[in-house]
Amino acid sequence: MCLSTVYKMGPSEPVLFCKNIQSVDVSPTDGKLTFTDILGIRYEALAEIRSIDLVENIIQISENEQS
Repeated sequence: MCLSTVYKMGPSEPVLFCKNIQSVDVSPTDGKLTFTDILGIRYEALAEIRSIDLVENIIQISENEQS
């Protein structure tokens, strides 16, 4: 099973947002990202995906200006 770790891009370095993520959903209306972990816990962010590394299982996001 491939689970990912999500990092928010901070001003100086990435900050851990959530881990053991099994799915990512993007809201078509407001672009909100919803990450669901292996236990079914959801983490939400008004952010943009900056990068997805499928080999290292890392997702990097940055918050939108209005959040």
